[in-house]
Amino acid sequence: MLYLFITPEIDYPEEMPLPGIPSLLGMLKSKNIRCEYININSEFINYLDNKKINIYIDDLFYLYNEKKYLKFPTFYKKYFSNKKEINMKYINYLKKNISNFQVFKEKRKKRKEMYNYINYTFYLNFITSIKNSSLFNPLPIYYINEINFDINIEDILFIYNNISFVYRNFYEEKIEQIINKKPDIIGIQITSDKFAISGLILAYKIKQKRPNIHINIGGYFFEEYYKRINNLRNFFGIFFDSISIGESTTTVCDLIKYLNKEISIDKVTNILYLREEKLIFNKSKKQEKLDELPFQSFDGYNPDDYSLPEFVLPVRASLTKSCYWGNCIYCACSYNNKKSYRIMNVKRFVEEIEYLSKKYRTNYFAFWDNALPPTYLSEVADSLIKKNLNIKYSIYLRLDKKFDYNLLKKIGSVTTNG
Repeated sequence: MLYLFITPEIDYPEEMPLPGIPSLLGMLKSKNIRCEYININSEFINYLDNKKINIYIDDLFYLYNEKKYLKFPTFYKKYFSNKKEINMKYINYLKKNISNFQVFKEKRKKRKEMYNYINYTFYLNFITSIKNSSLFNPLPIYYINEINFDINIEDILFIYNNISFVYRNFYEEKIEQIINKKPDIIGIQITSDKFAISGLILAYKIKQKRPNIHINIGGYFFEEYYKRINNLRNFFGIFFDSISIGESTTTVCDLIKYLNKEISIDKVTNILYLREEKLIFNKSKKQEKLDELPFQSFDGYNPDDYSLPEFVLPVRASLTKSCYWGNCIYCACSYNNKKSYRIMNVKRFVEEIEYLSKKYRTNYFAFWDNALPPTYLSEVADSLIKKNLNIKYSIYLRLDKKFDYNLLKKIGSVTTNG
């Protein structure tokens, strides 16, 4: 049994791994279940070279110079008419700077050399110009602005059939590699609208070739919007088989049991699926015990796939989308009140940081929590200083009066100690 996790292609280069999948890998590995990870986004950047980019530029020139976009469906025709000027700027920028791209790729292998202002700016501008000028970019924005919306299957497939040969060829090659791994379950992470179209296309093409592979969609996008997508039922069986809603570390194990015929699908926790033309959601009645979760696994993550000069790992002390305060009416997470807020024991949290630092040879972390309480961070800082871990981390803080000068100085001293 192989559980394969995939991050699809998005419209910007990544600075560090996203949270979510590492927790699921850690859970499956703790139970000796085979699991792997593929980052389509970084592999697309690695796939590009000067020849492929020239083909891509030629495709875009043809789109505009021959006015091919005027034969597109109404929305696309209007969109590309409006975007013609900016996209031509992207194309001219790519054409002008393509000679530097191969040089950059060599520098990228020496990550600290790449991370200066000139090289990093070039990296961002060049890759973003490629991705923002593609057909992958517009559709999610159009649909997300609707209060209740359909995601038109024909429009998604239209994108795939009209994107540059470079994109199609990459996807076809990557799908063959995925299928050759013979996965039983594929988990595709769609955390925002920027992942949606590329993730759905990837799922669709895999389903076309191997309909027996169970595809589970996870991430914030469908968790946030699934109730508002009018035609969501049409996607089951064609694009995917299930959607994870909420905490998923138990879900991935339940899906393994389901495919092994140890349990029925109605026993799989926190999952949305289609049965007899009805959408059914199995909400878990039990909350995961955070202190008992296995440590995250970043096996399969290549530090060279990320743009920062050091390998920065995301860690979370809490797994809810709320925070200890939970009262800010403007906050996107305020629908989860603070009664649902749960947090790891300080000892457990610091032990994971210590473990990850040693295993993956990095002292750099991003605390991914929306906010952590002042007293909690004080105890974390004490423990890190006592262990002399000397880590460096970024963190989100709420403007709380308890974060006085002495506490902020202590929290900051962790990153400079030693």
